[in-house]
Amino acid sequence: MKDVLFICKSNINRSQQAEGFYNAFTSGSGAISAAIELDKDLQETSKTGIMLMLEKGIDISGKKSTLINKKMLEGVKKVVVICPKSFLPKYVLEFENIEFWNIKDPHYSGMDDRRAIRDEIEKRVRELIASN
Repeated sequence: MKDVLFICKSNINRSQQAEGFYNAFTSGSGAISAAIELDKDLQETSKTGIMLMLEKGIDISGKKSTLINKKMLEGVKKVVVICPKSFLPKYVLEFENIEFWNIKDPHYSGMDDRRAIRDEIEKRVRELIASN
């Protein structure tokens, strides 16, 4: 059983950062992350996202994009969605313990914005952990 599943559109940045923060802050592996869709050109973790997490002392370089599936929902207590609801398959929206974070996609952002996005994810993960 996992504590939380973080979902974003491509699983190359925001959801992987959230997973990295959660697992680092809880000294465990209670978080996983997944994509709504896999882009054949974007299946590697963002190099910039890796660098930004290394600035915080967390290495997510070994992560790969993983496509969401129904079975993943069976083994988690909470789902956190970091992309628009319109991207989600119906079965995700039907999950009972779901939370939505409105955090900008950093894909076309400059470094200052990417750091601000990373820091917002860190803040939200800390709040999530404190609320459990």
